[in-house]
Amino acid sequence: MKQRCFTQKGSILFLTMIFLVVLVILATTFLNKVMYNNTNGTAQTNSLQAFYIAEAGIEKAIYYLRNTAPDTTTNGSWRTSVYPTASGVNPTDPQQQSLGGGSYTIWVETTANTKIKITSAGTYNGLTRIVRENLIQSGLSPEDGSWAELSAV
Repeated sequence: MKQRCFTQKGSILFLTMIFLVVLVILATTFLNKVMYNNTNGTAQTNSLQAFYIAEAGIEKAIYYLRNTAPDTTTNGSWRTSVYPTASGVNPTDPQQQSLGGGSYTIWVETTANTKIKITSAGTYNGLTRIVRENLIQSGLSPEDGSWAELSAV
C-alpha cells in the first residue's frame, strides 16, 4: 500500500477553495457590470427623452412665432422674459407645457434687429436638457405675411 504525504491530503480541498473564490469573484464582477449597464442605460434613455422634449419646445416656439402666440398676436412679435426666468401665466412669461411624461419650458428673445434666440429646457424623470436655436426673421412686414420666414443661423 502506498502512503500519501501529509501535504497531498489537503491539496484537493485547497484547490477547490481557490476555484470557488475565483468563481465568486467572476460572478460578482459580472453582476456589477450588468447593474452598471442597466443604470447607465436608463440614464441615457432619460437624457435622450429630455433632449427630444426640449426639441419639441423649440418647434412649439417657432409655431408661436408663425401662428397665434400666447399673447394672441399673429405678427411674430411675441417674446418672453429672458432666459432663465421662471415660467408663469402671463403671455410674456416663459411658457411651460407637459409632453410625453416630461415637460418643456421655452424662452423667446430678440438678440438683434432680426435675430431671435429660442431656448428650450426639456425635463424628463428629473433630468433636464437645454437646447438653443438662433433664427433670423426676414421681411419684417406682417402685412404681406413675409415675417414668417425664419431660418436657422
